[in-house]
Amino acid sequence: MTNLLIPLTDQQTQQQIVTATLEQQAEAAELRVHAETVWRKARENFERQLLQRSE
Repeated sequence: MTNLLIPLTDQQTQQQIVTATLEQQAEAAELRVHAETVWRKARENFERQLLQRSE
């Protein structure tokens, strides 16, 4: 087994990394919800148009 030393940054830099990561995760979640909403509306619109042509 090899002992590997991993250097750590100072506490302030670590906190900045955590904050940036959490902000990006929140933004990704918002984008995911938006994409799902757009997809649902597009699917509903497509289905509505498809049914109108079938009648």
